[in-house]
Amino acid sequence: MSNDSSPSSNPSSANPRRGRRGLMMGLVVVVLAIAAWPAYTKFNGYILDQSLDLGDLAETDPDQALAGLDRIAWMASWSTELDSFLHSKANALSKLNRFEEAIECRNQHFAVADPADLQVIYFLRGNDLRAAKRFDEAIADYQKSIEQIESIAGGSPEFLERVSLKIADLWIHIGQVEQDRGDKEKANAVFQKAVALNDGVHELHPWLKDVLKPTDGIPENPDGLN
Repeated sequence: MSNDSSPSSNPSSANPRRGRRGLMMGLVVVVLAIAAWPAYTKFNGYILDQSLDLGDLAETDPDQALAGLDRIAWMASWSTELDSFLHSKANALSKLNRFEEAIECRNQHFAVADPADLQVIYFLRGNDLRAAKRFDEAIADYQKSIEQIESIAGGSPEFLERVSLKIADLWIHIGQVEQDRGDKEKANAVFQKAVALNDGVHELHPWLKDVLKPTDGIPENPDGLN
């Protein structure tokens, strides 16, 4: 019988230095990660501050805001605050009437957004889709925004009452899309649905009184509406 003493067949002959070297390398990586964490936290704070500041600037000077956002784009892609960056960039693009680019930016935002923010992103993308005359998609996004609110409510009548004005306002936006594509009858039916949900929308949209005609009854569910 042969006595095979090759390293591959004799575990006891494994080089212990190799194991210790691997352990040391692992410890070095952990130490470096711990040492770098404060710097990474500071980096993320910088991206957040820049995104928020430039997002505010977009309200008055979207060109300047977008230029600033483009300068930090490569850093934002490595940051945990990418969602704040994309939100501000999409808003700046929208202010510049670059709606297709804003829509694409919001599409990217969906991939990294906190689930709690989805309702707002659907609403904002709906606005951009409406401006881009992509009417069916705009209505779909407004309806998804409503669904997000209702999902958070979880069927609670008290919660739904508190958010009824927000939901009614979203229905007003859907009605405005119907107006945009020339269906005044359907638009008015949607507006009536919104008023029935919460007549506080009259304060948000004073022009409603000039659009809606007196009616004996308000349809609970106009044809084609959810």
